Amino acid sequence: MIDFLIEPLTESIYEQAKNFVEANEKYSVLLSAMISSIKVPDKISPQGDIFCIFKIENGKKLVGVFGITYSELILHNIPFLFENQISNTNEEILKIVKKNLIEKLSAIIKGRNVFSIMGEANSSDIFCKACEAAGKKDLCKYSYILMEYNDKNTKMDFSKFSPQNLLQKELFIRACSPLDAESLYPLQKEYDIIEVLPPKMYHDEFVCKMNLKRNLAHHLIYAVFYGNKAVAKAGTNAIGTFYFQIGGVFTEKQWRNKQLAQAVVSAVVKEALAQGKKTVLFVKTQNEPAKAVYTNIGFEPCGNYKICYFEKEFRL
Repeated sequence: MIDFLIEPLTESIYEQAKNFVEANEKYSVLLSAMISSIKVPDKISPQGDIFCIFKIENGKKLVGVFGITYSELILHNIPFLFENQISNTNEEILKIVKKNLIEKLSAIIKGRNVFSIMGEANSSDIFCKACEAAGKKDLCKYSYILMEYNDKNTKMDFSKFSPQNLLQKELFIRACSPLDAESLYPLQKEYDIIEVLPPKMYHDEFVCKMNLKRNLAHHLIYAVFYGNKAVAKAGTNAIGTFYFQIGGVFTEKQWRNKQLAQAVVSAVVKEALAQGKKTVLFVKTQNEPAKAVYTNIGFEPCGNYKICYFEKEFRL
């Protein structure tokens, strides 16, 4: 019978784990960035704890990597749970395999505060069950479509999404810096409230501004401005070895349906291509207008994504 062994990341398996995650990076760009942030593998990670999952069956084989950040977010990359290699497995055997893995994961999770799980849908479901087995109370789950930009399917003329071409000369688009935090804050606040905050959470202006300034310092964020006012934005929320992950896409209500989302997302995609990187993003399954926007730019579905929240008092 297949068994699993979960070990903390050490220097001896660092390169193996890093290469493993990078091979499937589009499913977990945040985890890839987390691993890459470790400069001395046998020391404490600057972002959290990382674990390797080994399958014990005729030897020891690495089959998954996951991280638990210091903000208690679980990121994971366990491709055998969603790739074809288990699609033909006997259903009863598969149940036993998953049950075994859930038991091992729950032992790691028990005693930790976990407020969120983020990643590929099937793997997220396994971690949700492990959290429930560890006594965590499920709060809510959101389903998403993971989409990847495919430049082979479209010869994108990025200039057609220039605000100057779309509307009027008063609009302009540019990359932002920490100096733009106050201008971007109203958009970020609305984005957090509408798209991010789960039930029983409340908006915290100080934390939001602090996170926004940090993101502006470390990530690529583009915004469309009308005069001095930011009316649409998009940027990276994770930068991996091979991929940009785009997030925080938001347009002020009165400026919607004017292709400004295309403008800012296209600007990020263009920069990714210039740096030799691919781009992914995830969008709520039921958000048809957003999916249409991304499809028009050149994104196509490449998987299912899920974010799960657990009861805990915390602020965003």
